[in-house]
Amino acid sequence: MHGASETAAALAVAYATKAIDRPQLLDPELLYLSREQRGLVPLIAQEMTAAQMATALKRRSTSSAGTPPPPEPHRTRRPTAHQPS
Repeated sequence: MHGASETAAALAVAYATKAIDRPQLLDPELLYLSREQRGLVPLIAQEMTAAQMATALKRRSTSSAGTPPPPEPHRTRRPTAHQPS
């Protein structure tokens, strides 16, 4: 696991060997991400490092100077206070 922290590597091994269960995923309907955070999702999916993301974002902001921002995608609801069951 080149470039991974010891913690990330340990978690990957623990998940792969089923030593620990993966956590439940959050309901996407309850997840709120700002436009800036949503912009990071494709970069994270490409497994970019923080330095690579900074370079890509800097390049993107200078290449789009003077052009209007893209339309806002569908927004998910903000999370509500946890309701005890």
